[in-house]
Amino acid sequence: MENNTLDILICGFKPLFLDFARQLFDIETQISQKDYKIIVIGESGGAVATDLSCGYIICPQSMELDGRIKCGGIITCGMDIKCTLSFSSIDYDKALLSINRRIDFDDKSIHQCEKPVDYYEQLSVYENLVLQGLNILTM
Repeated sequence: MENNTLDILICGFKPLFLDFARQLFDIETQISQKDYKIIVIGESGGAVATDLSCGYIICPQSMELDGRIKCGGIITCGMDIKCTLSFSSIDYDKALLSINRRIDFDDKSIHQCEKPVDYYEQLSVYENLVLQGLNILTM
């Protein structure tokens, strides 16, 4: 993965993940504008105290969005085929990513498929899925 520049807001993640994500993407962790290309919310939630809009939100499958974020699309992540993104297998530093629903973003579409990807053992399963979601949206 390479460092991609988009308006990306990341909320509710631990410093280890944020440091890792900063190496790959140009991210913000504090709200500095009203409109983002991508907003990513951590497993424990992310306090969004203001109304925002975005092209896509990446969040856990179990999260209920409270209406403070208006978005064009949602990518849910988890270990369930109901999620947009999941892993069908994980083996140390490699995993098989399952894209369970088509993702349309800007002028591109990613169709349902499975593809081999890198897996970072120091991160949680959800954090790895978030990185893959960001990679898909920023390619």
